[in-house]
Amino acid sequence: MDGMPASPRLFRRGNRRRFRGQTVVEFALVLPVMLMVLFVIIELARLLHAWLAVENGARFGVRYAVTGEYDPAYCVDGPDAGTEACGGPGQRDEEDAARLPSIKDAARAGAVAILRNETVPEGLPAHFKITICSSRTGSGSLLYNYHDAIPGNHLDAWCEEIVTGNPIEDAGGPGDRVSVTVDFEHPLIVPILSTYLPNVHLTARREGIVEQFRVARVVGLPATISVPTFTPTNTATNTPTATITNTPPPTPTECRVPPIVQIIAPVNGASYVDRVPAQAIAYDPDNVDPVNCTGVGPDGTGI
Repeated sequence: MDGMPASPRLFRRGNRRRFRGQTVVEFALVLPVMLMVLFVIIELARLLHAWLAVENGARFGVRYAVTGEYDPAYCVDGPDAGTEACGGPGQRDEEDAARLPSIKDAARAGAVAILRNETVPEGLPAHFKITICSSRTGSGSLLYNYHDAIPGNHLDAWCEEIVTGNPIEDAGGPGDRVSVTVDFEHPLIVPILSTYLPNVHLTARREGIVEQFRVARVVGLPATISVPTFTPTNTATNTPTATITNTPPPTPTECRVPPIVQIIAPVNGASYVDRVPAQAIAYDPDNVDPVNCTGVGPDGTGI
């Protein structure tokens, strides 16, 4: 009996136990790798979703910003003469101030289903920030300067006032370029990954041109069609009037007097009784005054 070979049934039972132990060992070796791959896939899916949420937030914000709309709940009366919020002499400044939180509300509505917290400081997991900047000009030069985010250093984008250097946001006016930037520190939840990389900085920026929502800005009016206008005819030019010249005074007309005849012979008023030769002298009184016809005697010039 001792020299007889072992039963085939006992041989198969021993091999089965040995294969079970090998399977457990192989599973123990593969399980960590499988879990790591599974967790990486989950984190990549969360990262992709967070990136799409940040992109949508910037897109929603800039779409609302270009309309010039605002939530009246954010209207606060400024230091103007009136007491009406978003009204009075400072209406435009008060409306621009109300537009900033309204735009951020629209951006938050687009960035949904992410672990965000706006109270967390910059660079820490779950940090969330919205930056609004415009190309508004004053006296022909830019008033604000936009700085891009630096994801490698976990630094957010910011809008800087050029004159003072202070971080100030502005939504721009009609015709200005406005940009909305969303920065988010996406936290990783897998301990193996979060130990070495606790958060990933995601950023998205969108730009647009603010619409002409203020009718006082004539630059937004459409081009008008020119219509023919009446062309006036040339008005006749007045001819120069002759200058009145001094009329020369009338020259006095010479006084016409008869010539004077002096009887020489016969003398003393004698009468002629016979034919006798007679003598006489006649002269022209051309020395007579032509106005009064006065004058005596000849002037030496005869007839």
